[in-house]
Amino acid sequence: MVLVALILFIISIVFLIYSITLLMGKDGTMFSLFTKEEKALTKGQKLTIYLITIVLFVASLVWLLNLI
Repeated sequence: MVLVALILFIISIVFLIYSITLLMGKDGTMFSLFTKEEKALTKGQKLTIYLITIVLFVASLVWLLNLI
């Protein structure tokens, strides 16, 4: 069970980095790697992705710390 929580935590960190890069926009060096659809997202959609990843990160962190 700890292994599953650890994997979920690592995935949530990757998603968090992705959403922060997406929010940074053209200032980020990784912005050129995004598809046209990802570049065309509105600020509201980008913020929604960011908030969902924050919730996933916190939930996985709490679950991991609860198991340890």
